[in-house]
Order: sequence, then C-alpha cells, then structure tokens
Amino acid sequence: MTLQGQDIEDVKEKMENLNRDVERLIISNENTLAQMKKENETLRDEIRNNQEAHRTVALPSTPASASKEASHLTVMGDPAPFGSRPLPPKPLPSYATNDLQKESFQYSNADKASFDDQGQAFDSFDFFWTASSESAYQRTVDNYVPSGTFVTAKITGGADANAGAFGQSDTAPIVFQTVHEGVLPNGEKSHLKDCTIIGSVYGDLSSSRGVARTHTLSCIRDGRILDIPVQGTVFNFGRNGIRGTSILRNGKIVQMAGISGILTGLGEAGAGLASTTSTSALGSTSSINSEDVGLSLLGNATSEVGSKLSDYYIALAELYHPFIEINPGGIVNIVFTKGFPLDDEEAIKRYVARQEKEQAKPDTLLETITLNPLAAEVNQQLN
Repeated sequence: MTLQGQDIEDVKEKMENLNRDVERLIISNENTLAQMKKENETLRDEIRNNQEAHRTVALPSTPASASKEASHLTVMGDPAPFGSRPLPPKPLPSYATNDLQKESFQYSNADKASFDDQGQAFDSFDFFWTASSESAYQRTVDNYVPSGTFVTAKITGGADANAGAFGQSDTAPIVFQTVHEGVLPNGEKSHLKDCTIIGSVYGDLSSSRGVARTHTLSCIRDGRILDIPVQGTVFNFGRNGIRGTSILRNGKIVQMAGISGILTGLGEAGAGLASTTSTSALGSTSSINSEDVGLSLLGNATSEVGSKLSDYYIALAELYHPFIEINPGGIVNIVFTKGFPLDDEEAIKRYVARQEKEQAKPDTLLETITLNPLAAEVNQQLN
C-alpha cells in the first residue's frame, strides 16, 4: 500500500507540472498573438499613410516656354490599387493666358507621316445582302399544302385491319385515290385531284372502325413526278376511322377448347372413382381395385387427351385474332396534320430530308444505347 501511495503521489506531481507547463504555453501564445496584432496594425497604418502620400505627391511641371513636353506624373513605390490612381496635375498659369502655344500640342513632322505611306490606311467596304433560296421561297396556295387541309378520296385498296391486342404494331397497308382538288383553310382550292395516297390501318374492335394514317402521296403534274411523305388521318361519316365489319373467326375454336377441358375433367373424375384412398399413421395411400382397372385406364387416357386438345385449341385461338374488314370503294376524307410543299424542288428536298431525319431519331437512340460501353458489361454479366 505504501508503494501504491507513493506512485499516486508521483503521478499527481507530474500532472501538476504538466498543468503549469500548459498554463505557461497559453500565456506565451497570448503574448505572442497580442504582439503580432500590434505589428499588423502598425503595418496597416504605414500602408495607409503611403497611399495617402501617393495621392498627393506629384512632380512639378516645367514651364511651357522652356519645354514642349507635356507634364508627367511620377508615383513612387508600389502600384496603387484599382480606383486609387492620382488625378492629373492642374494646368500652369501660362495656359490661362491668350498665349496658348499651340505648337506644343501639334504633332511633330515625324508623326505627321501619312497612314497611306506607312501602309496603315483605312479601307472601306460595301456590304450587300443576298437573299438565300429559303428566304426567296414563299408559301402560296399553288406550292404548299398547310396543315388542316382535307381532301375527299376513294378507297382503292381495302384491308383486313388487325383488331387484336397487338393490332397497333401489326398494321395493314391501304390505298386511296383522291377525287377532289382539296380544300385549304379559308375555303381555298388546292391541286390534289387524282393523286394516290398510301397509308396504314389497324382495327378498333370496340367501334368497328379501322384507324388509318397516311404515309406517302404521289402525283404527276405537268410531266413532273411528286412523291413525298405526308402525315394525315382518315375520317369516315364525320368520325375518325373507317367504318367496317367486325369479324371474329375463333368462336368455334374457343368452343372446342372448352369441350376439351370438359373431357379432361371427366377423365380425372373416372380415374378418381377407380381408386381407393386409405389413411393411416404413415399417411394417405391410394390403391386401385382389380375390377376397376379398366375404368382407371380410361379415365387417365381421357384426361391426358383432353388436356392436350385444350392446349392446342387455345394456342390456335390466339392465332385467329379479330379484324375489321374494310372493303374498297368507300368514300373518306383525308385530313393532313402537317403541311408539305408541292412545286418547289428545293423546298421538297428540305422537307424530305427533315422527315427522314425525324424518322431516324429512334434508330439513333437505339444505336446509342447499344454502343454504350456499359451495355457490353451488362451483356457479359447476363451471359
């Protein structure tokens, strides 16, 4: 106990020494910090005084009669900060008299050299605006079909429009022949008579209509061929879509699939009657009576055949999707949802290029995703 008490006393003494050292260091640091603050304030005062002196000190200018040189301002020391440059000196009293000594403000003979002699003359240019082909092209009734224009057409190539679940992605082609010149906004007439329009159509089973969209328009005017992509929709009897006949040919197939399901159920019931189930401590066991072997065989065979037939007829029914029958000879109205040029070749080229660029955007997006380095890593991980 005596040794432990001695150790404790030694530790206390060391702690007291450390505390005294820490206090001395704190006092020393505070004194050093106060001294540095004083020196900093002194330096700031000196810099401020120097700046004030720079603003007021200037060398005296020589009289104008003694020298033709302009007065100069001399600033000593470091450059002054932005905004603190000294003001120019006041003019000498001799400048206030009538003797202005204009010669002192004139250029010397060496400075009077012509800019032409030194090759530094100013050149003048005339600018003329040349109108481009785009600005020269003006849309008129004769050379442009604006959006909202409609034309009456006859269906020359009918279609069986897919009205199934994936009908919008499985469209059928349809052909129209215009029988009218076309009506522009404000009742103006166009030049679309006897043109051929090709589109695509899919079926809407709920309304028994085929929803058609136009793709291309082709005409021959004055020996020139016009073949241009167009965007439009088809109306029939004042409603969007072409009235048709809904046809569903998978009714008998679905009926046969139901009969096959009934056979499956009868077979399973017969197989169940031919077997006897007994329950014990070890579990349930099923046994077939010797006199019911034929019934069990017939029931299992009927169940298996019915199951296979049911799967077959269901798969066959999925192939027989409903469709809307659109017969040729019907009269429709085609409304163009986007304007397009008719006569100007340059305008047609620009329009076609713009349409091709818009159609290529999804492919470009797909290529960007495919060429992404991260896509390759993901494919490697999946494989």
